[in-house]
Amino acid sequence: MAGKARNQVTLTVIYHELARRVLMHQTPEEMAQGTRIPLETLKVMLRRDDFKRILEEVRDKTFEGVDKQLESTARNIQQEIREKAAPKAYDKLMHLLDNAVAEGIQMRVSQDLLDRAGIAARQPAEGAKIQVIVGPVEADVIMTSLKKEEEGRKRLEAIRLELAKPVKELSHPSNQPSGGETSRELTE
Repeated sequence: MAGKARNQVTLTVIYHELARRVLMHQTPEEMAQGTRIPLETLKVMLRRDDFKRILEEVRDKTFEGVDKQLESTARNIQQEIREKAAPKAYDKLMHLLDNAVAEGIQMRVSQDLLDRAGIAARQPAEGAKIQVIVGPVEADVIMTSLKKEEEGRKRLEAIRLELAKPVKELSHPSNQPSGGETSRELTE
């Protein structure tokens, strides 16, 4: 019984060493060479559940301090942003809201401030019309786009109608077209 316990302790020590080497990104070949464990035996050991459990434990212990340090750094950065950058950013937004030359910038700043305050934009009721006032250049661009869209719809509809027409195959040799004509004829 004492021999079995000693073997288990030895195996646990070996697993810890292998876990350390895995975390150092050593290849199985490098681990086999460094531990003098035959490569095939090592590969079997690396697949065992008890090794995987020890690897997780070693990984957790190894990175526990790193994780805590990262969390602390993130909290410090967030605190610094709240204390130093947020007031400046808010002041800048308020300045743009009051002094920006372009109304588009003022509108985006207003939307951003309202969003951050938790005030959502009201959605127009279904079927409601939205009226937008635009200048002559924007109106021309909109009208041109609408005309192109309507022309595209008409062309698409014409193609659909053309494709919906029945097709009659010309199967008799005497009915074969001459010259550059196609071998199919559309019926009217």
